[in-house]
Amino acid sequence: MQQSKGYVIVFTLILTVVCGGLLAGVAEGLKPTIKSEEKLDKRYQVMSAVLGQTKVNEIASNEGKARVGEMFDESISGFVVGVNGETIEEGVKAAESVNPRSTFKAKKDKDKKYPVFEYKEGGKVTAYVLPLYGLGLWDEIWGYVALAPDMKTIKGITFGHKGETPGLGARITDADVQARFVGKKLYEGAAVVEVQKGEGSNYDGKPLQVDGLSGASMTMNGVNNMIQAYFKNYEPFFNKKS
Repeated sequence: MQQSKGYVIVFTLILTVVCGGLLAGVAEGLKPTIKSEEKLDKRYQVMSAVLGQTKVNEIASNEGKARVGEMFDESISGFVVGVNGETIEEGVKAAESVNPRSTFKAKKDKDKKYPVFEYKEGGKVTAYVLPLYGLGLWDEIWGYVALAPDMKTIKGITFGHKGETPGLGARITDADVQARFVGKKLYEGAAVVEVQKGEGSNYDGKPLQVDGLSGASMTMNGVNNMIQAYFKNYEPFFNKKS
């Protein structure tokens, strides 16, 4: 039997409200799980910058990803610095709570917060880990860089992306690409480490030059801009530490 237009409209509205309510309820119920996963992912990235992506992947595979979170608790402390390099918040929880994306978009100095993670071995700081955030060819890119106690030598780096081209710019997440930064200098004087155009050249003995990626010059330009921008953000802190 054919229903009236009014019946169809009312039925559709009721169905929309019910489905919308169910979806909202599911989303609300998943919030704790999502936040927990986001927290673990951040810890995973920090530890990957310090220990190397390959090693952390092996630990996660053999002992479970939760073990990486436990290692973070055992070895990482932290704090937050402001635009002048001053400590504005103490504690690793404060450092974890900072969203680099929000700082990247912030216009006012009071809204710009820069977390510093300290990796400790035997109670001694052996690496400082700083977040990175910027724009690649298509969308957001981000990462973490681990620096030696001299605050200049790169001990490790990890990158992530939202939409770079598979097989090209997306290769920034490959462990062998990230390994090219190890041992390089984040900066020397006013110069900052820079990924070069092309791929396959030897930059041994050139502490500020990193081999690039073929066919991904725009993504690598984004990586360079990201690193240089975040170096400038942390420069006052570096100066206070030196």
